[in-house]
Amino acid sequence: MMANHPVLPGRVFTDPNKNRFHVPQTLGFRNGVPVQALVLQGIGQEPLDAQSVQYLDKWDPNLFYGECRRAPKVNTVHPQYEVYENKTLAFRAFCVEPIAVPMEDQPRVRHVLLFYHLEDDTISVMEPPIVNSGCVQGKVLKRHRVPKASQDDGPKDAATASYWHWTDLNVGGSVWLYGRTYQLASCDAFTREFLERHGISVGGEIVVPADPYTQEQTRAMQRQTQDVDGHSPSAVLYQGLDKLGRFLAFDRQVLRFFAVWQDPMDPMHEKRYFKVLFYLADGTMEIQPEYKVNDGHYKYPNLLARQLLPRGGLLPADLPSFRDMDCYVAEDLQVGSEIEVLGRRLRLFDCDGFTRDYYAARLGIVQPPSVPTESPAPAPLVQPLPPHNGFGSPEDSLRSCLHLVPRRPCPSHPGPDDRPLRYLVRLNSERPHDLARRFVLSYQTRFGFCTITELGRRNSGREGGRFFGPRLIEKPDSDPMQPQPEYYGPADFAIGECNF
Repeated sequence: MMANHPVLPGRVFTDPNKNRFHVPQTLGFRNGVPVQALVLQGIGQEPLDAQSVQYLDKWDPNLFYGECRRAPKVNTVHPQYEVYENKTLAFRAFCVEPIAVPMEDQPRVRHVLLFYHLEDDTISVMEPPIVNSGCVQGKVLKRHRVPKASQDDGPKDAATASYWHWTDLNVGGSVWLYGRTYQLASCDAFTREFLERHGISVGGEIVVPADPYTQEQTRAMQRQTQDVDGHSPSAVLYQGLDKLGRFLAFDRQVLRFFAVWQDPMDPMHEKRYFKVLFYLADGTMEIQPEYKVNDGHYKYPNLLARQLLPRGGLLPADLPSFRDMDCYVAEDLQVGSEIEVLGRRLRLFDCDGFTRDYYAARLGIVQPPSVPTESPAPAPLVQPLPPHNGFGSPEDSLRSCLHLVPRRPCPSHPGPDDRPLRYLVRLNSERPHDLARRFVLSYQTRFGFCTITELGRRNSGREGGRFFGPRLIEKPDSDPMQPQPEYYGPADFAIGECNF
């Protein structure tokens, strides 16, 4: 009936069946230091209110305070930098520059990539590099907020100026950035989807016009190199083409050979390795040494700087120019041949894949396979072991020859076939009282040690126990001065034989 009473002051009764009223002990000593323990049980070893499930039903806060009123939901507004983090609109654009040099008769067309960063409304412009364009390329406009203005507007105050927004960008439109008008030609898939999702109709892609200057440079290179295909470089490299034509035709094309040189005055006969580079653009050569770790040589960069190398390897100072000398050409460099450089005869023993393909396609020469340069390794020198000096066992003398500080032999783990062999033996003696003595011979198959143990008998006057060993037993006919004498083995033990 007590469970039906409301929990009100004056109506809470104690349990008459409760007879334990112990207070939990929380203070004590540990290692001589006073400590305070955690309270795990209540008075009378009852569970605590915070750990009891009945506490939730007995002391429900809704009975005293009513239903908990929750705060109304508020729509959280996320900042722009959080919503558009790492999201960028990318456009392909171009601009037409007016004629800046009187020698040029056509304007330049600059191809750029325009990026609009949504997290902070900044704009950056990058121009992809084009080979031999004659312009400084890369980052054209650093990332920042660009003020929105036209050619007719003058400078404005930063507080009153308006900035370009992504709603002003669309394919087919134009953007005026610091004196340059960029025509937006196309965009990527993310940009198109983002603009259409916000109700902006994206226009069709525009064909980007080619740069007249780049086209003219390409046509000039083709005119300079139209006679190169099908001819050997020695026929047209210095005769059929001028200096600019050779540069345009063979720029960045380098033949690479690997060479070796051995100094005849070196008593160690050490071999030095080099890389021989032949530049097809001007016929110059460069020789670079190769080093190994801790080889003891000073690491100078080049044995021969990039220049024409005359045949014979000498560079006289009295000649006005290298053109007056007979220099090496591409046909002179072949695997297995030798070239002379500053009094050194370098032997070419290999080349890379591009060099082999170039000789086969342009010169019709098949480079021989790689030539081995390493000499066969000499046979290892085996030092004979010295004979036993008579001190200690032969194994001790052998250990002192192998190590400066002799080491103990490391025992291995016994296997299934490493069980000792046991024999019952007796003394072969002329004294009658020794004939009754009995011994057990134990032979360890793993190390070859022999151990002899005497069996004790009552009233014999002798105490049994270890009689000999464990140690290796040499045969009587073995030479003790040899480094490896012959020892007794399982084949020497037979019933009825006298061995010791």
